[in-house]
Amino acid sequence: MPFVPPAKRGGRPRTTDMREVVNAMLYIASAGCAWRLLPKCFPPVSTVRRYFYAWRDTGLFEVMK
Repeated sequence: MPFVPPAKRGGRPRTTDMREVVNAMLYIASAGCAWRLLPKCFPPVSTVRRYFYAWRDTGLFEVMK
């Protein structure tokens, strides 16, 4: 996935599958449901929401257009 930023250097390795994070964001957008209604087959809501806000604040979604 070329637009997803790489993991930060140092610290713990990333354990979350970024494709599943993107899939969860697309599910929220297409279903129009609240964050808390995200099905359990996706990563935790807090993780998906954290990535969403971080990518929104850095302008990543604008680059993806």
